[in-house]
Amino acid sequence: MANIPDFQNAKVLVIGDVMLDRFWHGSATRMSPEAPVPVVNVGEVDDRPGGAGNVAVNLAALGVQTTLSGLAGDDEHAKILRKAVEARGVRWYGDLDVLKHVDLMDERGQKVAFVGQNGQGKSTLAKILVGELYTEGNDKLGHNVQVGYFAQNQAEYLDGKKTVL
Repeated sequence: MANIPDFQNAKVLVIGDVMLDRFWHGSATRMSPEAPVPVVNVGEVDDRPGGAGNVAVNLAALGVQTTLSGLAGDDEHAKILRKAVEARGVRWYGDLDVLKHVDLMDERGQKVAFVGQNGQGKSTLAKILVGELYTEGNDKLGHNVQVGYFAQNQAEYLDGKKTVL
């Protein structure tokens, strides 16, 4: 069996859609007369973090210092969700600005990758870093550092027969 790496010093910010997954457990002894579905006698309800919340609690379970940024409502379900996420060791900023007044120091030879699903702000952050979008923070470049990014729509211009090797 493979050894799992030690993630105690890893820090991850998870940004995305957060939801409450609710599972109803029970027995079904008959079919509904209105539709071909079983009628369940619910005996237990299990609430778990879903979406980005699920990713965050899984990372925390591996020992990663995890912070979650995602929006939730202001109702009982959101309170249950927040309690479930924070009980598993995840810091959750909810609707607070997590990246407000951020200063970055880019050093020569440093490579940065943004990984995540579409619509989670990777391109926006890249545009901020290269100066295409306004930000309140500062990005200080080291000596002889050049910043650039490869936008997702630029892939159509690549020659698929060429590689970086």
